Amino acid sequence: MSSTTIIYILIIIFANTLGAVSGMGGGIIIKPAMDFINQDNLNNINFFSTVAVLTMSIVSIYRQTRSGINIDKKTSLVLAAGSILGGLLGGEILQTFIRYASSLKVVSIGQTVITIGVLIIILLNSLWPHANLTLKKPYYYFFTGLCLGTLSSGLSIGGGPMNTALLVFMFSTPIKSANLYSLVIIFFSQAASLLSLSVKTHGFSGYKTNLLMYIIPAAIIGGLLGSALAKRLPNHVIQKLFIIMVSGIILLNLYNLSQII
Repeated sequence: MSSTTIIYILIIIFANTLGAVSGMGGGIIIKPAMDFINQDNLNNINFFSTVAVLTMSIVSIYRQTRSGINIDKKTSLVLAAGSILGGLLGGEILQTFIRYASSLKVVSIGQTVITIGVLIIILLNSLWPHANLTLKKPYYYFFTGLCLGTLSSGLSIGGGPMNTALLVFMFSTPIKSANLYSLVIIFFSQAASLLSLSVKTHGFSGYKTNLLMYIIPAAIIGGLLGSALAKRLPNHVIQKLFIIMVSGIILLNLYNLSQII
């Protein structure tokens, strides 16, 4: 096992633990952290991040629902339907961008800039919150799942910060329930994106699938640790953790952007 693989394992465990607690998903940390290490190309980093986040979401959803954190099944299905379509759309947009961009460097810059912009908006809203909406109609949930699924797979970050923040703002969802809904969106959007990629690449041809034997167990460990913490931490602590994580990720992305440019 190489030193890079060991670092990847540690990153994924750490990222998925925090991602499961906050509902952010680990990809928002995994991708910029792997970009920072700079040992693989953009395609492989996006692939590793997607697999790790998908695995974490499965574990976290199962453990958190078993621990008593409740969400509405009908709402989950509507969000899932929107996020599946969004996951396919976002994956297609990303692959089209990669195909026609002058280089992977341009794609990486684009992903990083959009991620930073979205995170800054989320951070400002978390620090100075406005009155939340109380929308209830199913089509609002579907459209939300569609938009978040598109961003999630298009940026290869899982999209958790956007998911949680928008769910709280639009539907006045309690933070723990919003985190679980966020994980539902992450699961379906990432699964749809990964399935589409598998078909197009004939079973992930050209990707470092040999590393999945390390990435998947690391993602499971992170999901289990995060789920255990989510059960024990009160809402105000999770909210503070969310703000700290978003702030740190903005700084890491800014550093990565300065190195790319």
